[in-house]
Amino acid sequence: MKKLISFVVVFCMAATLFSVFAYAQNEEQQQQTSSLQDEDGNQDEDVSQQEKKVVSDIMNVDAVYRFININEKPDLSQGYIDFTFDDDSQQRVYLDDERLADFPDTSQTGRLLYTFEIYGKTYTLDFIVVDTDFDMSVFTDLTKSYWGYGKIRDVVSAGFFSGMSETEFEPRSNMTRAQFCQMIYNIFRNDPQVMTSDIQISFTDVESGRWYYEAVMACAEAGIVDGVGEGKFNPQVEIKRQEAAVIMMRILMDPQELEAVDVDAAVSAARQNGIAAGDFDTTSDYAKKAVAASLGVIFFGDADGNLTPKNNIIRAECASMIYNYFFDGYESPDAKYLVYLSPSNQMTNPYTGVDTNEGEQMQLVAAYVEKRLKEMGYDVYTADVNTSIKEDAEFNRADEAAQLGADAYVAIHSNAVGFTNDGKYQGTTCYYNGNNKGAKELSQFIYDRLSQFTPTNDNGIHDDMYESQINGQKPYAEVRLPTMANLILEVEFHDYPTYAEWIVNNINGIGEQIALGIDDYFKSL
Repeated sequence: MKKLISFVVVFCMAATLFSVFAYAQNEEQQQQTSSLQDEDGNQDEDVSQQEKKVVSDIMNVDAVYRFININEKPDLSQGYIDFTFDDDSQQRVYLDDERLADFPDTSQTGRLLYTFEIYGKTYTLDFIVVDTDFDMSVFTDLTKSYWGYGKIRDVVSAGFFSGMSETEFEPRSNMTRAQFCQMIYNIFRNDPQVMTSDIQISFTDVESGRWYYEAVMACAEAGIVDGVGEGKFNPQVEIKRQEAAVIMMRILMDPQELEAVDVDAAVSAARQNGIAAGDFDTTSDYAKKAVAASLGVIFFGDADGNLTPKNNIIRAECASMIYNYFFDGYESPDAKYLVYLSPSNQMTNPYTGVDTNEGEQMQLVAAYVEKRLKEMGYDVYTADVNTSIKEDAEFNRADEAAQLGADAYVAIHSNAVGFTNDGKYQGTTCYYNGNNKGAKELSQFIYDRLSQFTPTNDNGIHDDMYESQINGQKPYAEVRLPTMANLILEVEFHDYPTYAEWIVNNINGIGEQIALGIDDYFKSL
């Protein structure tokens, strides 16, 4: 069975050529033919192709960007084919030539093969249609700080992957054999070089009508996947990383090429290129050629330099594997982080010595933070004053932040001790949820910025979840309830005249330091 390409990473691959000789075109085609330029930039006159044959053709498509946004067309004007004919005449045909086939419909995401014919020869170019507007926030279990977020986003936007439900991607879940086949089928279903049925097969445990039936049978009949014996496929059994390598390299390499892989040489070359593959020897014998060939193509190893070939492969790793091969050269859109700002709505907390209150001032701070973060390229949502902070509300701010898919929750307050403050109680304080990934770091970055700006001694950052267990007090709702990186920021004490006046006179400065701290946090990820 003829496979896609060799295992070298060449997504922008040269076009597949199917026929050998080219013959004369009709008069209309001759008139439309463009010509090569000579060394001085002058164009040679068009030459008649009547009764001439192509003796060589060189395609140059390096400048053709292969990723297309949904419902758009690619710019083919930079791609061309240089032909040499049997009378030594030459001609350059650009890929936007009117004689070539119309570009296919791009209303669906996924791989798209553009096949056209010129001078009796057939060429195929490989494109990927992506939906860059796909809203990844629908997956409530996937945050932008997750190691595989960017790759998952890109393969999902291309239709190569989908969630396990409308709201969950399950990046850490193991892949089953059926799920892996479905992923392969999503990508290669329209590729005749891969999905060619070489054999007839049936499995007693792959029933017609099951969601994976078509994908499993197509992959099996194409010789990409094998059964497990006794007429079974085991569709619900989890798939190992080395099994995934075998399947992928059967697709990406010709059978003879895969069989000829020099394992020692391939592993040595990978190590010279920085892929440690420290545990390669733990790979099962049947998979060693495929795993060796996959190094630097789809598999690179973990942070410790190991391949863990006999571990189950998780969905995030599958997404990464597919990304590594297909998305080389992809100009990925920036991942915009969404910051949820929760300024105090406590209008009954008066400022001492100044005619204002906590809610009014903290909403002014939040407005400045929102403006600055948007200038930095973030998405920002500021809670409405009427949206409750309280846990017993039917819909509170923590619920709203989760629903929006926020990456950070920043509650902005000013402080008071509840009794006479003679100036002793002062400074910035941060309370965070130590159970939420990134909360401590977010708090530290904001605190480091703001504490340098305030004129008083500051009080550090505090894991309110941990400290509450010690002192027996219930953590703040805005610490306890949000599920993303979060904190409550107390910018200064407002129950002492000097400090209250400082807050009022430094709204923009306070907001600037908060915005810079948030930016520091996201840049650190």
